Amino acid sequence: MAAVLAAHLGCGFEERDSDFLGEYLLARIGSGELSVVEQPDPEGEPLEGDFEDYHVLIYSPADLGGREIRDLRVGDDAVEVLR
Repeated sequence: MAAVLAAHLGCGFEERDSDFLGEYLLARIGSGELSVVEQPDPEGEPLEGDFEDYHVLIYSPADLGGREIRDLRVGDDAVEVLR
């Protein structure tokens, strides 16, 4: 997932660790941050209860430098905008 996003957006990801999110990937895009996070959290709970069927979540800034990630193909799946 992150490799496809990095190639599409022209950014790099770094591995991060958080008590709340667990291990995740972070990229800086303009003045914002894009995070790729797996569910469930380190305690086994979904990060986003409304979307607990999704195993990977992308938290994205509103401005991606003119690039869109909606419907970006990642293997057999595509990025969906949930909210």
